[in-house]
Amino acid sequence: MSNFKRYRGETLTLAATANISFTQIRAVPPWANELAVHAPSATLENILLTFGSKIIKVYHYDDSLAGNEKYRDLTAELTDKNASTVGSIGSLATADFLYVGFVRRARGLAVDVGTVNNVATTIAAAISTGKTGWITQAVTDGTDTGASLAQDALITWTVQAGWAMAELDLGNGKQSPPAYWIRFSWDDVLKSDTTLVALMALGNTIVDSTTGTAEGIAPLLLRSNNDAAPSWKDEIPSWAGAVELTSTSITSAANLNWYERDGYTF
Repeated sequence: MSNFKRYRGETLTLAATANISFTQIRAVPPWANELAVHAPSATLENILLTFGSKIIKVYHYDDSLAGNEKYRDLTAELTDKNASTVGSIGSLATADFLYVGFVRRARGLAVDVGTVNNVATTIAAAISTGKTGWITQAVTDGTDTGASLAQDALITWTVQAGWAMAELDLGNGKQSPPAYWIRFSWDDVLKSDTTLVALMALGNTIVDSTTGTAEGIAPLLLRSNNDAAPSWKDEIPSWAGAVELTSTSITSAANLNWYERDGYTF
């Protein structure tokens, strides 16, 4: 049997739509390496599970500072699955950027906003193309209700073939880890006390799940029938930092149990 060092459970509600809502995405705890999912339902339905990439680094680039002080590391605050730690991006200016780096390409971000921005702003984005620089990335900003980062929601995009790993030049001879980078900017200065609680990557899914000809991971199909179906349980991929669950028919709930496994005993 497995020897678990620690574990924790949580429940999330699945929306009655194939469109992913914010509440259907959960960050993988930094210590977890195994997940069990049980999705009881009164009727037979399809439930899809997709893993999203780990976020390697998050930087707030502050153009008003000097050298490598320009890059303020917000990774721990935004990936620790702790609502009490937040990353401050207040007064992020038009010459500033928010850099998010992924282990694998992602098709979007779930954004958990702490203190919301209420300054009328519009987001823009670009993605890394290796050593050659950046190309514009069109995004759909679900956080924008007249102001970007005004609510918890998704920022999504269509993955481009030109998106390549790169290292950021942090100044003073320092480099970031290699990652697939997306760089966000805003067309006005954000509210001075704007904060983010968490960022979670959406999985880059395969276009043709039969042949797997496109890059990505096809969603795993889970089925539930009035609590009769067994729980799904497996190791969490080493590159995964978030999990999505999508109900394709009715509203239901799913129970997630996270485990830290330390080898096996027999």
